[in-house]
Amino acid sequence: MKGLGAKRVLITGGASGIGAATASRFLEEGSKVVVLDRDASAGERIKAELPGLSGVVRADVSKQDQVETAVGQAVQFVVTLIWALFSPTLWALVGGMLASELSRTAISFFIMPELRPSFVLDKACVQSLFHFGKWILVGTALTFLATQSDRLILGKLISIEALGVYGIAFALSDVPRQIIGMFCTRVGYPFIARFAQQPRHEYRTVFLKYRLPVLAVGGLGLVLVVCTGDQFVLHVYDHRYRGAAWMVGVLAVGLWHTILYSTLSPAILALSKAHYNAAANLVYCISLFTLIPLGFHFYGMLGAVVAVAAGDLPVYFVVLYAAYRERVDTLLQDALMTVAFVLALAGALALRVALGFGQPFQGFH
Repeated sequence: MKGLGAKRVLITGGASGIGAATASRFLEEGSKVVVLDRDASAGERIKAELPGLSGVVRADVSKQDQVETAVGQAVQFVVTLIWALFSPTLWALVGGMLASELSRTAISFFIMPELRPSFVLDKACVQSLFHFGKWILVGTALTFLATQSDRLILGKLISIEALGVYGIAFALSDVPRQIIGMFCTRVGYPFIARFAQQPRHEYRTVFLKYRLPVLAVGGLGLVLVVCTGDQFVLHVYDHRYRGAAWMVGVLAVGLWHTILYSTLSPAILALSKAHYNAAANLVYCISLFTLIPLGFHFYGMLGAVVAVAAGDLPVYFVVLYAAYRERVDTLLQDALMTVAFVLALAGALALRVALGFGQPFQGFH
């Protein structure tokens, strides 16, 4: 963003993670940055990493948060009670919540007068925010639609009971992706964003080195789910949910390419290229709305489940193209890790058969 050169910025929790990445970004724009953090060792580390900081202060702002929360809760209780005595409607709850937030806003305004906020309209910042933020907004909306599309479409094609069985299978198979996704969002993105301003080849080198063990862990998680998910369903749930057993393995296998692009997307977003994410999720929506009805029409529930598993494969190619355009391509790493995943999965399935459990994909109809 432009126009930040004369700004003074205070970042709480700025010695690590997202806070450190934010501090680095403001420094690059020429702002004067002070970091507050309660971790003394992290403060010393960030001071060495970012010598341009105006100051690093060890401070714990949790007490202020506790004061704001306590006052807010007290105000909410009193306002809701008085309102309900005169007008016992739902608006009493709404009024209490609004009064609580207003009180917390007032406290945050007066508690530190030397850092009192004020309204400033910076046209350059507004333009930059809208340019980047519009794609974030569009991408978020499309992401929500895409992640709910399978249940939205299947709800029209199958019974509510069958949809519940599918929901169990999807939730079990999705565990590794959820873990990897949370890690990439909370740890991976802040980490890689710190290197976004380096020469692109250096940025790519750091990113590939970080991504390799993440893919390895994700792949092992998928192998575990594929080989044990059906047994978990058969032993934990009663006979009504046995139809979910074969779905777990199919859905889990289809998550490999999901993990590939989930670990790649943060590197693209760190370069402020949010429009690729919006385009990828638009393709995802189109793919699901096309493949699921076709799969169900020709092959029943098996076709629908396979369509869900493969429905986001086009997303991978969009993100891979974005990585190629931004000179952080991962094609070779993806190919090698895919071969490793297939070999690990084949070995695990062979071991499972040797132990007498058969294939995890049996039982569909």
